[in-house]
Amino acid sequence: MSLISIILATVLSQGLGALWYSPLMFSSQWLKCVGKTVDDLTTSNLPYVVAMFSDLALAIITNIAIMYVNFGSALATITMVTVGVTVLDMALEAPHYAFEGRTLGLFGITVGHNIARIFMMASLMYVRG
Repeated sequence: MSLISIILATVLSQGLGALWYSPLMFSSQWLKCVGKTVDDLTTSNLPYVVAMFSDLALAIITNIAIMYVNFGSALATITMVTVGVTVLDMALEAPHYAFEGRTLGLFGITVGHNIARIFMMASLMYVRG
């Protein structure tokens, strides 16, 4: 397991999340889906700490998957790891979205972010070996 790759993937994923939920991408749609305004957002650091540990855990899982999975080519391996982890994520999250009455739009924004960050992590892990 490559500690440098895991740390780098965690940092890059944090950057992707900052961009994904920024006004450049999905900030306004996300705020609408969760029924908040920018002024409603917390000033606490806790969500960022939780996100960082989530990215770290995801980087470790992705690294392990890349180490043990090979579909014959880089693109096939990266794609299948991304699909596998994303399907698992969707299966775990979908019931919560349904019972909590979260919107399909919010589900799409969240799953899209997860696909992007898992693909980015898997690509990095594959290239760095």
